[in-house]
Amino acid sequence: MVLLMARKLDERETIAAQDDQTPADRWRQQRTLKDIDRDIIAGLDQLLLAPNSRRRAGIETVDPDKDVLSPLERLMARKHGDITPEEYDRYKKLEK
Repeated sequence: MVLLMARKLDERETIAAQDDQTPADRWRQQRTLKDIDRDIIAGLDQLLLAPNSRRRAGIETVDPDKDVLSPLERLMARKHGDITPEEYDRYKKLEK
């Protein structure tokens, strides 16, 4: 699948580099590029390289900007009601 994606990207570069065309050919070129872009997006989705595809597959993504709570902080947050028991359990599963 990765090889197919690489070939699609190469094909897109080759087609995009063609400049000597009539307006009708240019329309076909743009349409072809649009189709290739759609194929590339679908391939990235299948390889789970897009954040939305990982989320749909149930793979949790960690935002590096978010503060990560220590186990003690999570326990205290659960006790004080800052996080739900479900969130606490999800954090525990991510640690494993």
